[in-house]
Amino acid sequence: MQFVRPADTSDMARAVYDLVQYRGMVYAEPHRDGPLWRFSASAARHRELAEAVRALRRP
Repeated sequence: MQFVRPADTSDMARAVYDLVQYRGMVYAEPHRDGPLWRFSASAARHRELAEAVRALRRP
């Protein structure tokens, strides 16, 4: 997995690539216990970035 920050944003947004295939965008949302991660196609929030990436890879 490779994470790329788009040049046109200062947000905690990253494009996710699996080798050369684009998988989607992940976003960090502020939370009192640390960021919650979500990806663009889902409203689900994840405490760990790895959990958000696993959800993104599911069919």
